[in-house]
Order: sequence, then C-alpha cells, then structure tokens
Amino acid sequence: MFPPCTAFFGGSLMQMQLRYLVYLSLVGVLLILTGCDPKEMIEQKVPEPLTEAMSSGKGGADKGKGEQKDQADRIEITIVAPKRNSVYPATKEVVFEAKVEVPAAKKKKPEVTWKLYRGTAIKKGFQIGRGTRVLKKLEAGQYKVSAALSYKNRERIKTTGFRVATTVEGTVTGSDGAALPDAQLVLSKIDEDAPLHEARSGRDGKFSVEIPAEGSFKLIPKKEGYSFLPYRRIVKFTEPPVVRNFKGTKGSVTDIKITRDPNGEKPIESVCPLQQSYVSFAIKSDAKPVSVETRLVGVKDGKERFITMEAVSEDPAGKQKIHPEGTVLKLQIPAIMATGTSGTKYRLRLTVQDEKNNRFSAEAPVSLDYDILKCFQRALADGVESQNKGDLEAAVKSYKLLHKLNQKVDDPSQFRTFMELSTFDRGLAYLSMAMAKDVNDRETLLALAFSDFEAALGANESDLDARLFMGLTLQLTGRNREAEEQYYKIIHQQPALAGVRELRALARLKLAEDRLGQVKNDLKRFGTDDIRELFVRLQRLGLLNHRDTAVLKGGAAKTADRVNVLLKAIDRLQKRLAQDLLAVVDDFTEAIKLRPEDKSLRKSRRETLNMVHDLQDNEVDHAKFRGNFRKLLGRESAPDHLDHPALRVNISKISRRDTGKILDPAKYVRK
Repeated sequence: MFPPCTAFFGGSLMQMQLRYLVYLSLVGVLLILTGCDPKEMIEQKVPEPLTEAMSSGKGGADKGKGEQKDQADRIEITIVAPKRNSVYPATKEVVFEAKVEVPAAKKKKPEVTWKLYRGTAIKKGFQIGRGTRVLKKLEAGQYKVSAALSYKNRERIKTTGFRVATTVEGTVTGSDGAALPDAQLVLSKIDEDAPLHEARSGRDGKFSVEIPAEGSFKLIPKKEGYSFLPYRRIVKFTEPPVVRNFKGTKGSVTDIKITRDPNGEKPIESVCPLQQSYVSFAIKSDAKPVSVETRLVGVKDGKERFITMEAVSEDPAGKQKIHPEGTVLKLQIPAIMATGTSGTKYRLRLTVQDEKNNRFSAEAPVSLDYDILKCFQRALADGVESQNKGDLEAAVKSYKLLHKLNQKVDDPSQFRTFMELSTFDRGLAYLSMAMAKDVNDRETLLALAFSDFEAALGANESDLDARLFMGLTLQLTGRNREAEEQYYKIIHQQPALAGVRELRALARLKLAEDRLGQVKNDLKRFGTDDIRELFVRLQRLGLLNHRDTAVLKGGAAKTADRVNVLLKAIDRLQKRLAQDLLAVVDDFTEAIKLRPEDKSLRKSRRETLNMVHDLQDNEVDHAKFRGNFRKLLGRESAPDHLDHPALRVNISKISRRDTGKILDPAKYVRK
C-alpha cells in the first residue's frame, strides 16, 4: 500500500524543497494512485512558500508578482443608496446607487445589475436596471434590493433593505380661513389612541405625516382651545398620497357621556339598534351653540360609517334645547344599524354648529361595542325581566324590538330561536293583559295573543304549551268548539299536561250551556208566523232527523204535528245534554287524578254528575208540554221551560274555577 498523501511532504522546509525536485516527475502518478485531491492536499498540508512555488512553478522568488496579480483581479461593490432600514416617500423616485472597485482595465467594463424583492424575505425578484445608478418610483411597502457586480467571470453581490412610505399631507386653517400653525397631528391605529407618528403644522398651516405600515389609520388634529372639523380622517397605507385638510374653531365639547337613563352615572359599553339612551355634554364656545348633531361613527373597510341618532323629544317642534353648561338629550339608535357588521366598535361623535355657522366636532373617550347577537340576547332578557316583574307593556315593547331587528338583519335565520321565544312570551303577555280586570281592549289583546301562539305553532307544531294557550285564548274569545279541538290534540299526545283536562271540561260546559240557551231563546222569540224559522234553527243544531224534516216539508198544517216534532227535538236535546255533561264529568275525574287535593274540582264534578242524573231520571209530561206550547202559539203566557226537564236545567250553576287560576301565563315565560 501507498502511504498517505501527507507522508510525501513531511520534514523541514529545506528537506521538502529538495524532495520536491526529486519527486516532481512522480507527483502526478502518485496523486492518481493514492486517490487524493491535489488542490486540497496543497491547501491543507503544504506550507505557504512551497504552495506558492508549486502554484507558480518559480518558487519563492516570484512571491511579489503573485500578490500583484491577485490584487489586480480583486473586485468589490458597495451599496451607497438606499441605506439599510431607510425610509423613502412614495411621492419621489428611489435612487439606487453603487460604488464599485475593479482592476484598471480599459478593455472590459464592469456590469452592475439591480434586482428588487417585495417584502422582507428574498423570494422571486425582478430586475429594475443596470449601472451604478438607477432611479425607480415604487409603491409603498417593504423592500430588499440586491446589486450584483460582474467582471471577468467574477461576481460580487450585496443586499440591503428599505421601506417606501405613504405620507399624509394637508393644511390646518382657522374658522376665518387663515393658516393655523402649531396644530398637532396625531396618527394612530383605528381602535387605539396611542400615537404612532406625530407632526405639527407649520406657519403656513401645512403638515406632513408618515403612515408607518399597511392598513388603515386615523389622523386627529389637536390644539389647545380648538376643536376641528372633521374630527378625524381615515388614511390608508396603500393609497396614493392625498391632501387632508382640517378646519379649527375656538370651542370645545367636554364631559361627553352616553347612559341608559337621564340620571345615569355609568356610561354604557355597547349599543344596539332602536336602543334609547341619554347623551350628556357641556360646550365651551365664543359663539352661542344652536344645534348638536349626534352620531355613532365606526370604521369598515377603511371607511367611516355614520349612524345618526334620532332625537326623542316631547317638544312638538322637535327642537333641541342646548345649554352650554350642561345638556342632556334623549336619543334613539335607528334600526338601520342592524345591517352593520357585528364586532364593529363605534365612537359617539358630536358636531356643534354655532350662531356664526361654525362647526366643530368631538368624540366620547370610550369606544362602544356593537354585536347584533348580544342585542338580541339583551332585548329578550329585558322582556323576560319586565314580564316577570308584571310590567307587561314594557315586556311587549322589548319583544316588538326583537321583531323589528329581525326584519333588518341580513340573515334572519341565525336569530330564529330568539324569535320563537319572544313570540311565545309576547303571546303570554297579551293574554295576561286580556285576563286582567277592567280591560277596555280585551278583544284586541286576545286577537294579538292568538296570532302569536299561532305563529309559535307554525314554527314548531309540537309545541304543546303554545297549543294549550292557543286553546285558552280561543276559549276566552268564546270560540269553545275550536278550543275543545286544541285540547283534544294535546290530550291525544300528552294526557297529563297540567290544566288541559279542566280547561276542556269548562269548554264543554260552555258549549252545552250555549246550545241550551239558544234553544230557550228560540222558543221565546217565535210566534205563529216564524215557527218555520224555529224549526230551521233546531235543524241547524242537529235536533231534527230526516223524518221530522219530511213532516215539516210536507206542509202539515196541524198544530199537533208541529208539537210532536218539537217535542222529539227537545227530547233529543235532553239526551245530548246528558252525554255532553258525562264527558265533562270524565274530564273532571281525570283532572282530580292529577290534583287529588283540589276540592273545587271535586265540587264541580259532583254538581255536573247531579245534573246528569236529573236529566236522565225526570220524565216528560207530554200533555202538559203540548198545552204549554199551544199557549205560546196563541201568544198566551207559558213557563219558559215548557215543563220539560231539558229546559229546566241551569248549567251555569255548576261551579268553575277562573281560567287564570287553572293556567297562570306568568309561570310559562321562556328565557
């Protein structure tokens, strides 16, 4: 085996020089056989003098000439401009300048290529020019630039970073139009007050403020004793430089606060559409203030959004009463705000106009949150709280607010649950108001309650509570047949639902009572000429069969035939009343199972059962009935009951609990 490459070059410098002369002819063969890299071997193990001799072939005597050759081939480049981390205005061209060092050669000139990269990381760039000096106008942003020097197959590259910034320029003037010097211009983020950059207006009123980064910012002018219009400007990093002017007026608006009540001390933290609030403030001005415009101002997509608050005034003329030392205005946020984006922050801005037509603005120091979901939650909670306290009108007002909001929002589907809850609760509120004593518009309230319960069932057909109160509303309206149908549907699904059995019993009692009362009234009203109408009414009540109808249609003129038809009809009434009252007894029986301690239910059941026994046990004296009926035909006096047990009963005497004690709407309020 051959020794390592380093073995050929051990020992002192003198020995290595002698060995070099002996082994020079064998170096090429040895290097190939040993597999080592000649360049690496020379650089790592051969002393510098010998390396130079091996490289040049002339030994140490030519050392000076080698150094001169390396220096002649050396090239360098330095970026003079832009300076690292420097900032340049977007209004002017950026100067790219480089200083190069190359050998003094006339035949070949050095080449400098400039390449630009957007952002802080070097990715894919683009060439912007050649030469030691290049001019280029750039958009605002962060950049890196590289300058590449090429000369005789050699290349040197240098890079640096810089920023192109947008500036805001403008003029600040006074109310007389003259320049207003030394006004402070503060640039900050939209939702923050900490300044990012500041500038002051010069003697000519002009100013220039740099925008530091991408996005939107607010620019606010300030000067002791002055207020400005506009109050602020929204400026963007990406937009071309624009002029933003401000007009200052001597005056100020202080102590701005928005609360939920006129004497409130704690400012509100959020706002909602149709919310009523009170705005208090004080004005200092050389001229008398005559009006104040109150708006909520938010920023969306780099633009201000204004919500003008509506005045709520008892003054028929709607005039504001401004007191410089302190003013309180009752205001309402318009419903149009519901179309805004949730998560937006607003500031309360007041714009004052004085008697000299000067205008200036100020803002409350605290931001107001806007979240439409929380607005729905708050309105429902307010309604429930008012309803639980017994303030039903306030509760209805809150529920109506929810419905108005739902009509304005962009996507009502996300608030469906709130609408279902508020609709049901509002129906309960209307029903409770209708059930109160001495109500003037009872029918209207019952109609509103029915509409809400019907809507609740439309949203959820299996809502048994809504169906239960819908039946109660129908029952209070006098529509007992429809109420009975609702109760039947409930019992079919949930027989043990509280109150439903007793309510159906009362509805059935009322139906039986109404049917009996109608027959009695018809008997009192008819005479010889309108006996045909009597039988028409009895037929509508289902008390005549086909044979009876045929007898009457046959034109039977005998009074006896008519009396017989009437007697059969009343007999059928007696049987129907007994059947209806037995159904009532069944309902009372089931209700007692749910509330065995309730004595009133037992009393109602007992009285109803006794009436059934009277109807079933008493026989009719037909001769006496016919005689009394002939007296009526002859317009002679006769007892109202015509001596028939069906006409002698008085269903109204059966004891019944008040429906408000059976079902208390206040206990069913949903949250």
